[in-house]
Amino acid sequence: MVRPGMPRSPEDREYVADQPRTLGEAMARHLQVVTSCQACRRHIVVAHLSPDHQWIKRYGADMTLADLQRRARCGKCGVRGSAEVYAEKPYDEARWPTRDP
Repeated sequence: MVRPGMPRSPEDREYVADQPRTLGEAMARHLQVVTSCQACRRHIVVAHLSPDHQWIKRYGADMTLADLQRRARCGKCGVRGSAEVYAEKPYDEARWPTRDP
């Protein structure tokens, strides 16, 4: 059973067909950014990017997801450059779309 906050399999992801190029685009489109370490399989989901988020403050909204992928270092195993970075719809919206009463 998959619960919010748990890593999902590639088949289960709600990929966004036109991936945003920058953190600012992902923030403007209300997408979550996911980083996944290919070495240790650790997943980090940033559900709500905002102007106050540490990535936006540190790298700027113009930072591309490709650049973030190259610079990312896993906080668990310490490997740099083995991350997969992509954007997807927030978990609750992707799995259970909100419905009007």
